[in-house]
Amino acid sequence: IVEAAVGLVDARYGALGVIGEGQRLAEFVPVGLDDPAIGRIDHWPEGRGLLGLLIRDQRPLRLANIAEHADSSGFPGGHPPMQTFLGVPVRVRDEVFGNLYLTEKQGGGEFTEEDEAVLVALGSAAGVAIDNARLYEAARRQQRWMQANAEIATSLLSGADPDTVLAGLTRQVLELSHADLVVLALPEQDTRRLTIRFAEGDGADSARGLVLPAEQSLSGHVLNTG
Repeated sequence: IVEAAVGLVDARYGALGVIGEGQRLAEFVPVGLDDPAIGRIDHWPEGRGLLGLLIRDQRPLRLANIAEHADSSGFPGGHPPMQTFLGVPVRVRDEVFGNLYLTEKQGGGEFTEEDEAVLVALGSAAGVAIDNARLYEAARRQQRWMQANAEIATSLLSGADPDTVLAGLTRQVLELSHADLVVLALPEQDTRRLTIRFAEGDGADSARGLVLPAEQSLSGHVLNTG
């Protein structure tokens, strides 16, 4: 998407800033900078200055000189100089997914109204592409969960060792959920306590064997409410 934007409006640099929690930039995808140039930059933009303005005011922004805008906050140390600027939002349905930023019109001129219109159209097309990618990934994830459920059920019905099955379940959930830590707690006979029998991920060794009160823990709440 960023490479297409750079080519369409004849810019030297381009980037896609993905908006995350707290209306800050969660990801920054640049085009036009090689690895040494990236290594010289003190830190990636965080969503302040003009980039923050685009997050708050979700309209295209076209400038002849970045430094002259009232919301400009300059660049991080080691950042290459940039003057001309064109930014547009990328919407996924009714949600602003992020913004496209283009700088340094080739040939030394300014970005034009035609450039802005082209980039707005690309932003709309990009939103459709991102939405389709999300739907595809969600479908793949659901398929993997269904396959894992079927494998676990088959293992239990075939008479496999329950501990082996539950250990495998814990590993699968860690992989499918992309969690840092997954634990499987089983209730004791008196149902007032749960013991973490299986754990995978960060801190798994410390978690195994921990005892949780059924009435004063989130795991107990899930057990009691179903």
